[in-house]
Amino acid sequence: MDITTEIITIASRKGGTGKTTTAFNLAFSLTEQGREVLLVDMDSQANLTSTIEIIEEVNYTIYDVITENVAIEQAIYETNIKDIDIIPASLDLANLEIEISDLEDRELLLSEVINDYNSNYDYIIIDTAPALDLTTINALSASNSVIATVRPSMYSFQGLEQLIDLVNLIKANINPDLDLEGILVTQVDRRTRVAKEFINDLSNLYQDKVFDISISQNIAVVEATIEGIPVYLYDSNSIAAKQYLELASEKNDRDILSI
Repeated sequence: MDITTEIITIASRKGGTGKTTTAFNLAFSLTEQGREVLLVDMDSQANLTSTIEIIEEVNYTIYDVITENVAIEQAIYETNIKDIDIIPASLDLANLEIEISDLEDRELLLSEVINDYNSNYDYIIIDTAPALDLTTINALSASNSVIATVRPSMYSFQGLEQLIDLVNLIKANINPDLDLEGILVTQVDRRTRVAKEFINDLSNLYQDKVFDISISQNIAVVEATIEGIPVYLYDSNSIAAKQYLELASEKNDRDILSI
């Protein structure tokens, strides 16, 4: 692995937090800064794979790379978005945990594959399942940073705490380079008191780990996803398009401060 490639896992304990949407739109926003991005779909639901248009015939997926010694280069495909490639997922990933459960170092299978890969990408962004299972553990074990997505909900704190505990456990025992880069609040209805109180409470608890930018509820995101394109390409004037660009900028600022 090229040491200049940053590997980011987008993770959430809960479904419906905009995890896949964030992976896709953050990737695009980074390409707007002149970066090249590889997306890796580690979710057996394959929502990211279904959203983005792959312009080549898919013969191999991340499942094949992990289980069948297929070279990672064979599973990388061009997409309809300039400077974004993808390693797709398949439904076979649902069986991965059972298939690798008896293997030694089973939590390092993805890490070993990526570390052996001579990457030309600036970023590798991994979309994970909404679960703290072996596929997510593999993603975290292979990553430099984690962006946790949450939505304003009374149940979000518990799921976020569980994810952060897992990140800390992996950092202490498996991957010392792993850091929680930030917590991103998504699907924010700014008209409600609940959303405002949630963000305030989250910021008080996790302080600078919470991104300053949050992502608003915006119909343009839903419509862009249906079209299979980033929200900026669907409606560059939409609030969500501007917020995802701001997310990429804030991420870069955080990266500079951490050097």
